[in-house]
Amino acid sequence: VSLDIFAFPASVHFSVAFPFATPSGKPASRVAADRSKRILFDIEIGSKKCLMDLVMDIMMAVGLAAAVGLRPFLPALAAGLMSRADIGLSLGDFGFLGSWPFLAVLALLAVLFWAFEALATSQSARKVLSLTTGIASVTLGALLFAAVLSAQGYSPLPGVVAGATIAATGRFTASVFTAGAARRAREVRAQKLIIVYLEPVAVVIAVLAIVAPPVSVLPVAAFAFVLVTTRKRQASKYEGLRILR
Repeated sequence: VSLDIFAFPASVHFSVAFPFATPSGKPASRVAADRSKRILFDIEIGSKKCLMDLVMDIMMAVGLAAAVGLRPFLPALAAGLMSRADIGLSLGDFGFLGSWPFLAVLALLAVLFWAFEALATSQSARKVLSLTTGIASVTLGALLFAAVLSAQGYSPLPGVVAGATIAATGRFTASVFTAGAARRAREVRAQKLIIVYLEPVAVVIAVLAIVAPPVSVLPVAAFAFVLVTTRKRQASKYEGLRILR
């Protein structure tokens, strides 16, 4: 009699035979009991490995979404190139994210947005550019998170929601940070310079998320720190205004 056991998500396979007679002279029931214990132990180990793989994949996806939240195009381009080179990233059903035409579009958009950001001088132009960049960040964050889950056989829908949320948080944090730094520097050029600095930072976060997924907790912690600090600063400012009144 053969028994096939599959552990989720179909990554662990066991094939066990229960004999009616044993060469060692042990009763068949004793041999079956010993093998059953070994099977249960192997299933437990396999399940823990699957759970650890899932945790690492989620960390990677979080890091990628955070990276494109800061700056959308070059981190996504870096992720697509690493996927094509088979360096730690598989895109599953979202393989188009690593196709040459899509990567070429990302590179072109990166150059165009650099040019627009350098030329934008009016407040309305900067608002439109910020909104467009935010939409791109949220879209790419959702796609990359979903792609990581899809590659491991999971539903991509939770990844769409999680990726969009993390990317939106990253985009908002980047906007708060750059606006605050420019306000302290009292000039628009400082804001543009900070945006240029954010580009390599975002690419490094994306690469590290792929090769060392646990590092992804750092940008998320940085987002939380910036938002909490900004909230406290605003609260103290309003408190000071109430006292003056």
